[in-house]
Amino acid sequence: MSSQIVNSARAVIGASGTIDGSEAPTFAVFDIDRAFIATVSRLINLCNEHKLTEARTVHYPAWGPGWIEEELKLQNGELVVQPNGIFRFTDYPKYGGYLIQTADVDFNQLRSKFDSAVDGEVLFLAKEPYVRQYYEQEYEQSARELVPS
Repeated sequence: MSSQIVNSARAVIGASGTIDGSEAPTFAVFDIDRAFIATVSRLINLCNEHKLTEARTVHYPAWGPGWIEEELKLQNGELVVQPNGIFRFTDYPKYGGYLIQTADVDFNQLRSKFDSAVDGEVLFLAKEPYVRQYYEQEYEQSARELVPS
């Protein structure tokens, strides 16, 4: 465990469409702070207390690559939490007739990584190495666009 209190971190997770071959993001990025941890924890407790299979709340991660959100005209982003502590993010392309979603995240593993992170650290939760590559390429592209020529 780190000796400093972590105020925030950023998580990168793989993403896909629910229909094979559909246009979809390759990753999603979301910020983690104490409020996010508390929200997920409350939703897990709500599920267990009321015997719900899942609880949903409005939440919009950043889907990548950067152009994908506008291309798909995303609407209704949600954080979906299950009673066993697994959660994911979903969203709906306006004209697609399918969902996009992140890979599942284990809340206990995320909280452990967050508690041992350095403040502001990027946590790569994806098992697939290409997710990190795509995120880093996107970050580098964004940084180049910010530098005046």
